[in-house]
Amino acid sequence: MAKNRYMLCFLVAIFLIYYGGPRLPLDFASTDGIFTLSWTILALLVVGGNLTGALKVKEAAGGGAVRIKEKRRRIHSRH
Repeated sequence: MAKNRYMLCFLVAIFLIYYGGPRLPLDFASTDGIFTLSWTILALLVVGGNLTGALKVKEAAGGGAVRIKEKRRRIHSRH
């Protein structure tokens, strides 16, 4: 369920970059440029965070059973 949320947020962020990117002014000498730079940085952070979250949810779901088995082996082992 969490993976679906991350992917949905990822796609919405990509859409906002696709839609809003060409409309941002490229004049970096004024406050418009500061807004453009900060908006772009935050949008890329959102995309990166959601992509990382989706990948970690996938990784955590697959490796959980193996970790439990390793812990049980350590408990039962005398070494």
